[in-house]
Amino acid sequence: MTKGEVRNMRSDRSWRRGWGLRALVLVVGLLAWFAESVAAERAWDAYRYQGAEHYEGYGPIEEQLEVNNPPVPTPVGRRLLREYIPGVAEEMRKWPAFFRDLSLNLHFRSYYFNRELPFRPPPPSGPDNFNQEAWALGGWVGVQSGWLLDTFRAGAVGYTTQPAYAPADRDGTGLLGPGQTGFAVVGQAYGQLKYQEYALLTGGRYLVNQGFVNPQDNRMIPNTFEGASLSGVFGPVEYYAGYLTAMKTRTADSFANMAAVAGVTTGENRGMAITTLNFDPAAGPAALSTLAGLQIFVGNYFVPDVFNTLYLNPEYRRPLNDDWRIGFGVQFLDQQSVRQQLRGSFSTWHVGARAELGWRGLTFLAMMSVTGPNSGVLAPYGGWVGYISLIETDFNLANEKAWETGFTYDWGGTTFKNFKIPGLWTSILYAEGFDIRAQAQNVPVGKRREADLFTVWRLPQVPGMQFRFLASMIQQEPQTRLFYDFRIILDLEIPLF
Repeated sequence: MTKGEVRNMRSDRSWRRGWGLRALVLVVGLLAWFAESVAAERAWDAYRYQGAEHYEGYGPIEEQLEVNNPPVPTPVGRRLLREYIPGVAEEMRKWPAFFRDLSLNLHFRSYYFNRELPFRPPPPSGPDNFNQEAWALGGWVGVQSGWLLDTFRAGAVGYTTQPAYAPADRDGTGLLGPGQTGFAVVGQAYGQLKYQEYALLTGGRYLVNQGFVNPQDNRMIPNTFEGASLSGVFGPVEYYAGYLTAMKTRTADSFANMAAVAGVTTGENRGMAITTLNFDPAAGPAALSTLAGLQIFVGNYFVPDVFNTLYLNPEYRRPLNDDWRIGFGVQFLDQQSVRQQLRGSFSTWHVGARAELGWRGLTFLAMMSVTGPNSGVLAPYGGWVGYISLIETDFNLANEKAWETGFTYDWGGTTFKNFKIPGLWTSILYAEGFDIRAQAQNVPVGKRREADLFTVWRLPQVPGMQFRFLASMIQQEPQTRLFYDFRIILDLEIPLF
C-alpha cells in the first residue's frame, strides 16, 4: 500500500468519524432544544401510529378501510438527513442499534376550523347560538432511539400550535390556547423495556390508545398521559395494564391529575387503573381459525373515589367473496360513581349496535344506540368510542336513543375499473338522537340531527401527506334553522433522520 493510499484511508476514517460526531451533536442539540424551549413541561414517546385514533365524531368504524378514523400518515420514503447527506447512512450502519436506528420525524399540520352551534337546551333569554373560528399552524417533532440490547429505548416529542388567523370574539375552537394564543409543550417523554412480544413496560409521559382512553387527535395536539403500563401479546390475546397519574388534554399545555380532568373541583388527586384485553383468533393457533373475523375488546377504567367504566365491544367481519363482505358489532358500557363520589353520585349505561355491508369500494352502514335514563356518559379521557359519534355530536346524553345510516366509498377501489382516484375516501353519514333529558335543568331536550360529509385524500405522489375536509349540518329542536361545522386539515409527515 502506498503512502498516498494510507493517507487517503486515514482521511476517509477521520471524515466518517466526523460525521458520527456530527450526528451525536445533532441528537444532543435537539434534546437540549426541547428542554430549553419548553422548560415548563418535559415529556415523551414517539407517536404510535394506530388505526383507532378516534378523530372527532367517527367512532371505531372498520379500520381496514381507514375512512372514518384515518391514522396520521406514517413516515414514508427516504429519511432526508440520513440518506441525502453523503456518508451518514453508511457510517450509522456501523453503530450500535440504540444509535443506528434512531429516528427523527417532523410533522406539519395546518387546521382551519369554523362552526356555529346552538346552546343545548336553549337559554330562556339572550343568544341561542355561538360562533367559533380559527386557523392554526403547527405540529410536532419526535425523536426516538433504537433498542439497546433489544431491551431499552427512549425518546421525546415536542408539540406546538400557533395562530395564523384567530378572531378574538370567536375563541373556543380548541386549536389554540385561551384567548386564541399559541403555545408549545413537550407532550411525551418516556422510556421502554421489552421482552420479545410478551412484555413491554412503558413509563413516563406517552400516548395511550385503549378504547375509552385515547389520543383524540382531532385538534392540533393529541391527548397524552403520564404513568406506567405493561402490555404484550400472547397468541390471540393482547393485554394492557397500567396506572395513569395525569393527562394533558388536546387543548392544554400542562398535565392535570385524572380526577381533575374528570371534573373534580375540590382539589383531590387521583389516578386511573386501566386494564384491557383484546382477543383476536386470527392471530392465534390454527385451532381457532374457524373464529377468524371475530374480535372481542374488553376494558375496565377505575378512578378511585370518582368513577368506574366497564366497556365491552365484540365485533365480527367476514368476506363473502372477492366483492362482498359483511360486518356486525355490539357495544356495552357501564359507568358508576364509586366510594367517596368526588364528582357526585351517578350511574348510567350505553348499548350500541352496528351492521355493515360492503361491495368492492362501497360500504353501507347502519347503527343504533341507547343511553341509560339517569345520566349521560362521562368521557373525559379521549374521543367518544360509541358507534354513533359524528363530527360535532356524540349521541350519549341521558335517556338518548339514536340511529345512524350512511356509506363510505374508496375512490381508488375496484368499484369502477375505468374511474379511480387513488388515495381518496369519502363518507356521508346521517344520525338522529331523541328522548333526551337534560339532567341539570331537569327538562326534556328536543331531537338533534346531524348530516356529515368527510373526505380524506392521501396523494400517492406525495408520501406522508394527508388532506381532510369535514363538513356537517346540525339541527336542534325546537329551532328549525341549520347550524354548521366545517374544517380543513392538512398533515405532512417528513422523515428527517
